[in-house]
Amino acid sequence: MDRITRPALTISAESMVYAQAVKLTAAQRRDIAAWADAVEARRIARGDDVDFARPETFRVPVLTRHDVLIGHMVYAI
Repeated sequence: MDRITRPALTISAESMVYAQAVKLTAAQRRDIAAWADAVEARRIARGDDVDFARPETFRVPVLTRHDVLIGHMVYAI
């Protein structure tokens, strides 16, 4: 079974306060929407509940300049 690849997005920020100010580009939002569409199509094809087939959020890791994970930003899809 082929796995649906999540968009490889990260946010570089020194604190979660600065990470909250980051806005995703139009291309990044399109990638997330395409990923959500693919997940929804696979879940519906598998016979899952149609009402909850589409992911509602997307988590993006926040890394410092030293590549230390300090948290995740959650975006609504």
